[in-house]
Amino acid sequence: MTTESPKLNDYATLPDWFDDAEKLFNYVLAVLQFFGLAINLLHLSILIRKDLRMNSVYRLMIGICSCDLFSHILTFLAFSPFWIRESRKKSEECFITMRYSDAFLLLYPVIILDITQRSSSWLALAMALYRTLAVMFPMSPRIQKMSRPRWALWTILGVVLVNTAWSLVVFGRHRIVERNIDNE
Repeated sequence: MTTESPKLNDYATLPDWFDDAEKLFNYVLAVLQFFGLAINLLHLSILIRKDLRMNSVYRLMIGICSCDLFSHILTFLAFSPFWIRESRKKSEECFITMRYSDAFLLLYPVIILDITQRSSSWLALAMALYRTLAVMFPMSPRIQKMSRPRWALWTILGVVLVNTAWSLVVFGRHRIVERNIDNE
């Protein structure tokens, strides 16, 4: 005795060119990820020299570069390994199912990706603010204190912690649950 799967409603039909465009986009994304990763590794290798590490602006740049490196790696993990996953077949009627590994790779790295991308932007703004204040008020003791390398480390830590808290509030509602659509 066999059971027949319920008829799935086709709410949106994808155009014929969609699969080819998605594949091309994923290849371009993968190539750009490697290119961006190489540039950031070169940039980080320059920034970690001892002479540059003694300046708060360069320490903030190290934080920005580190966030960008994590961002490139996690974008690659979350969106680019299309050659590893099962490809969607034309005969499949249901586009909403995914394996646990796909769901895992689409949720958890995206949380960290969100944290690193947001932190990178805020660190760049903090760096611009510090430089602007240093030029506007060069003799101020408060501004000189902000120019110390230790202050940059506290800024990086503070920005990452605030963005982590924010992302956890946003993504804390997401869960990965197992569902069997054939039995529902």
